[in-house]
Amino acid sequence: GINAEYGKQWYQRRVREAVVSTQSTGEMSILIAPDFQHILRVLNTNIDGKEKIMYALTAIKGVGRRYSNIVLKKADIDQTKRAGEITDSELERIMEIMQNPRDYKIPDIS
Repeated sequence: GINAEYGKQWYQRRVREAVVSTQSTGEMSILIAPDFQHILRVLNTNIDGKEKIMYALTAIKGVGRRYSNIVLKKADIDQTKRAGEITDSELERIMEIMQNPRDYKIPDIS
């Protein structure tokens, strides 16, 4: 009936609007490198590869933003990188610093 026809027209209009809006908005999208890892395993914790590395490390129990920040600075890793973009050597440096913070002059929590 009339409602079915109206519903069909409404749906077609919405589809056209969606197509136009995605073409005109120019929304940014993440370009994924071929070696991008969506999930990393660090210190027995799964880390989301799509998050920035500084915030992704906070998924590890006992690691907050401040500690994550210090570890990345000591490892000389760009904090704006996504976790999935981290190379194996950078990941090894992060794990080494987190396991032995005193060796890298990171003070104990008091």
